[in-house]
Amino acid sequence: MKATRMQAHIERIANENGIKIIASKGNRGWACREEKYIEIPTVKSPTTYALALHELGHCLGKRQSETRLKSEIGAWEWAVENALLWKPSMTKKMRRGLDSYVRKYTRVNYANDPTPAEIRLIEELCAASAHLW
Repeated sequence: MKATRMQAHIERIANENGIKIIASKGNRGWACREEKYIEIPTVKSPTTYALALHELGHCLGKRQSETRLKSEIGAWEWAVENALLWKPSMTKKMRRGLDSYVRKYTRVNYANDPTPAEIRLIEELCAASAHLW
């Protein structure tokens, strides 16, 4: 699938839901559910498409009022469910992002350390996305 089609898909979802897209200067994304905007790089590959879907998931997905880790899981769940395609590189991007939150919480002895249920959600989500290849 061409990057232009993936970018158009992101723009259509954003427009249909009143979400403003701001062009990111880097390779990271950001979402503000309350103000209905996402900041994303231009979609040029399946990986940047996954990132854009993930940021939309912060605005449109479930679990966004729960712990930070569950919010991340919910945004990725939404991304997987709404993607026009899903590639191994997208699962790798998702896995790296989720693992970074697990490491961050564990490293700083955060009050909301990842629970076994949250870890199980991550494992199930990554396994389910692998079936989409």
